[in-house]
Amino acid sequence: MYIGICMASNKNLTEISAFVNDYFEGNCFLDLFLSYDEIMHFPENFDVFILEKSVLADDEFRELISRFSDSCKIICFANKNEKLDENVDFVDLPVSTTKLKEILNGYSDLKSSADRVFHFSVGREKRLVALHKIMYVENKNRISKIFLTNGKVYRVRENIKNIFNRIKNSDFIMTHNDFILNLAYVKKAEGDCFVLESGDTIPIRTYGRANIVSLFYEYRYEKFKKPPF
Repeated sequence: MYIGICMASNKNLTEISAFVNDYFEGNCFLDLFLSYDEIMHFPENFDVFILEKSVLADDEFRELISRFSDSCKIICFANKNEKLDENVDFVDLPVSTTKLKEILNGYSDLKSSADRVFHFSVGREKRLVALHKIMYVENKNRISKIFLTNGKVYRVRENIKNIFNRIKNSDFIMTHNDFILNLAYVKKAEGDCFVLESGDTIPIRTYGRANIVSLFYEYRYEKFKKPPF
């Protein structure tokens, strides 16, 4: 989930950004703005954009709506006489997290879609991939490498345990301090490793190995209702 927030004061910016991060349980990227010029330097790939109308002149507001409304949901805090566009979900001032929550709750697909994708940064670029396309994640020399089903590998500077906590999906387990594995791509357990359909092997730590292998068996049984032999 990629969310832009533009507020008229640092106080409102801090309050709204903290609320949004909690609402999506940390499974989102936030970019924060205090001016129109800052917004226009960013790409048009927000999932949600939350703003306070007083930040923008009327022509700036119309340009922002024209640029973002087709690709993302826009929520705007404004006075009643400032409700200018039907493509925007307006919330009466003053800025309130309670009112914002009511709007977000109305986006029934938003949280579920956030749970099915993984967001990360490569340098200054923001990326997102569908969880089912991640085969495994490997940590090496403080760099986490994300291996996808299409052969792409992304290198990110993020602790692998933090990545695992953000994934929050029952298909994934940590088989080792340096590996996260998507069980959907495991062909078999063999000795001290898992063998993937791709032929790659993922190590299983010595401590708790039997429990980890059992998780794989349980997963396959629940998935296909048959033993993984």
